[in-house]
Amino acid sequence: MTLSISALEIKEFGQPSEVVYEVRKTLAPLATNQILIRMLAAPIDPADINICEGKYAIRPDCPFTPGHAGVGMVQNSGVAVAGFKPGQKVILPNFVGTWAEQIIVEAHQVFPLPPGLSDVQACLMSVNPATAFRLLNDFRKVSYDEWIIQNAANSSLGHNIIQLAHAKGYRSVNIVRSAEHIEPLKAQGADVVIVDGPEAKQQIKAATENAPINLGFNFTGGPQLKTLASCLSDGAHMVTCGAMSKQPFTLSNAHLIFRGLVCTGFWISNYYNKANDIETTEMFAELGQLIRKGVIQSPIEETYLLRDCKKALEHAQREGRKGKVLFTF
Repeated sequence: MTLSISALEIKEFGQPSEVVYEVRKTLAPLATNQILIRMLAAPIDPADINICEGKYAIRPDCPFTPGHAGVGMVQNSGVAVAGFKPGQKVILPNFVGTWAEQIIVEAHQVFPLPPGLSDVQACLMSVNPATAFRLLNDFRKVSYDEWIIQNAANSSLGHNIIQLAHAKGYRSVNIVRSAEHIEPLKAQGADVVIVDGPEAKQQIKAATENAPINLGFNFTGGPQLKTLASCLSDGAHMVTCGAMSKQPFTLSNAHLIFRGLVCTGFWISNYYNKANDIETTEMFAELGQLIRKGVIQSPIEETYLLRDCKKALEHAQREGRKGKVLFTF
């Protein structure tokens, strides 16, 4: 039996609010290893905007339904699917097509949602909180009371890194572009918040009492990258997982040759493509506990229905937002 649903669709790449439309789509019958999911909430992330523009590493063939993460409820499953039952909530961490009332996925593409989470927090868990978790666990061992550093600290990912680092007993240096972000980030658990500029390096050295900083996260590229690199200890690890300035990643050869900085990149989609299911399920379980306790919280600015997609996409690209913009169903 076929099923008619409402979904968003893009027929050509461009400005998201101009090229994304609501349509009616027909879903095919389930294959033996597939699950029918009724969507509950899905975020509009910067990656989604870039996908709609055709400027992202993922470039689906048009037409397609955008949305690369979300949370939903199992409606039905194929005869070969084990471990999922109707009414069970699941996370879709790495699937393009979540901006739809219902979707069909392969069973290996979903994970059980830990209990006790709101739909709006749950739909965000697989993106920024999961990225923060991996950044703090996978690259350089950090011990209690040691320092980490990041730029673009007022971003949603920056908030989650501050929250998770604080929960683990790490101390964080956070570089921002304006003073308005200082107090809100300190309220999240940030130890040091510095406005980038000519004196930023000296201010950071003074605030940390010249303590070693062996792990740093770069989300901007461009000029802020230099401030971040100058504050890292020799041999430190710098992980890049964003390019918010839309400027190149540029370091002098001396940072690599004489100071021995280890520079690498991270993309959460690559993690999901390579990680085993047990590790990912354990990560979601730990993050679920932290979200239930309020240790990790992602600010939500507004939710929209699919029919209001133009307003939602314009809002998601608005400068000065204080939280995420989501679709709820």
